[in-house]
Amino acid sequence: MENRKIKDYEEIEGYDIYIEPQFRPFGFPVGLYIALKDDVIINIKPEFGYLTTGVEKVVEGMEIDKAIPFIDRVDSSSAISPELTYCIGLEKTFKIDVPLRAKFIRTVLCELSRISSHLLWLTRLANVLGINNALHYCLREREEVLHLIELATGSRLTPNFIRVGGVASNLSPRFIEEFRKFFRSFRKNFNMLKTFFLENELVVNRLNNLGVLIEEDAKNLAVTGPNLRALGIKKDVRIDDTYGIYDEISFKIPVGEKGDSLDRCIVRMGEIEQSTSIVSQAFYKMPEGEIRTYTEDINQFSGNTRSHIECPHGELGMEISIDEGKITKLRTKSPSYNNLLAFSRAVLGESVEDVEVILTSFDICVCEVDK
Repeated sequence: MENRKIKDYEEIEGYDIYIEPQFRPFGFPVGLYIALKDDVIINIKPEFGYLTTGVEKVVEGMEIDKAIPFIDRVDSSSAISPELTYCIGLEKTFKIDVPLRAKFIRTVLCELSRISSHLLWLTRLANVLGINNALHYCLREREEVLHLIELATGSRLTPNFIRVGGVASNLSPRFIEEFRKFFRSFRKNFNMLKTFFLENELVVNRLNNLGVLIEEDAKNLAVTGPNLRALGIKKDVRIDDTYGIYDEISFKIPVGEKGDSLDRCIVRMGEIEQSTSIVSQAFYKMPEGEIRTYTEDINQFSGNTRSHIECPHGELGMEISIDEGKITKLRTKSPSYNNLLAFSRAVLGESVEDVEVILTSFDICVCEVDK
């Protein structure tokens, strides 16, 4: 394998070759083959496949509801997102009405997962920047969010909670109590995190003008989510093709200016604030009522469906083929794959010592890439 990769660079004369297929920054199971001139990156090829889950093949032949625990594995940092994408597509195609309360519960959990995912990203960023205090504060806040998700779903990382037609269970009184306690302190604690990252001159100078992704590359590579919004492009599925109850909630879409690592940080921290507002509004507007619409002939469904939502990393899409209540084909369009390609463009011309910081700034979920 190494000989084949080195051969790819033999056409580039006069440049040093740096091959490190096992380079995995902060636990990223991604190999990076890098061509250098002195210490400047002139070509880079990411290699993945170290974390292949095989979800698309595993679910073939499964019944609709039994596939949901495996759908969780598409996104390890926000498993609620692929669950929702999967269920929304089936509900639209087979015209299943979802109770209003279930829609509110879904929104609360999706935004809590978005906060958790972005806090995990901040933890990684703090690690590569060497800000140990911020790292531990991010982990502490994320643990509190994961605790809320566990109280609601029974699991911290793989909820298996959303169902076709609603959700698996109602919110418990303990969740409601813990939720109120958490949000009384989270806003103040998050403002402290903003101080660590956005009011720290060393961090700002380190990220400013680093790993700039130009708009042309972003559009050619179909980049979505925070990495696209960091360029100043206000595109969000929750607004552009609204689903659930997002049309009943008031929130802003944070955007950057020039698409560098600092803008990507600013956008994601802004999204944490907006997700906090969305969760708070949805929680207090949530009506009483049923949490699921049961469909007796679910095992007789046949047809094709596609759907997409806004997950923490960008636009997550699915195409599903159903035959008599069983999955015959599943295809997922994951934003992290496009983000990884965008990183390979943004890193060109940068120093090799900046690779780790730039890669972290793109927030790549390898489970989405190696699906």
